[in-house]
Amino acid sequence: PTNSTTFAELFDHTNVVLLVGCHKSPPGFSERLVSFYDDANSQVVWDVKLPSPATSIRCKRDLLIASVENKILVYRIGPDFSSVTYEISIPTLPNPNGICALSNNSSATQTVIAYPSPLRQGAVGIVIASRSSAAPPSNERRPRSATGVVTSGATLAAEERCIDSAHRENIACLALNRDGSLLATASRTGTVIRVWATAQAESPRLLRELRRGTTSAAIYHMAFSWMSDLLCCSS
Repeated sequence: PTNSTTFAELFDHTNVVLLVGCHKSPPGFSERLVSFYDDANSQVVWDVKLPSPATSIRCKRDLLIASVENKILVYRIGPDFSSVTYEISIPTLPNPNGICALSNNSSATQTVIAYPSPLRQGAVGIVIASRSSAAPPSNERRPRSATGVVTSGATLAAEERCIDSAHRENIACLALNRDGSLLATASRTGTVIRVWATAQAESPRLLRELRRGTTSAAIYHMAFSWMSDLLCCSS
């Protein structure tokens, strides 16, 4: 599809691109559908139906997370796209910009997801999801699509943590390093970036406060370097 997608995300080191359509999309693509498009064979290998239009998508080797207006949906991806299984739903503040972050170390046994917490303005929620050795039940292996319906066969164990007052204003941008041990947060004011250690048992610990400037600015993206020794910010 050309000029007809809202989001496009490369799926790990493969030929598959995750596509979310828009109102101009051709039949088979929509804002409520995450399509796994195999570019090498020019075909869709799997569709994930969402309950409402996607506001962002993130992925790693075995997981897809899709943000919608007020929650994040987590799906587990089977080997060679043999299955797509709905796992958990994470409530968020109203999130029209799809603000969230996903640790992307595919070899790690834990995955960290950060998002605007529904607790209050400026709070950040963290979910640490661990893989289970249990295989998805056979009735989870759906042909072609997976719906956003809570199932009892979840194979991820989720542990929740929260930064109650990461910032005074609404969260504007989040970034995790590869293994999810570091989290960078910024608010819509855009003058301060805070870096947190996520490994604390209850509430993450503030490691550093970085001042971007004295005047307000919109922070569009942040990213840690491969070795987590640099943090890049674009505004």
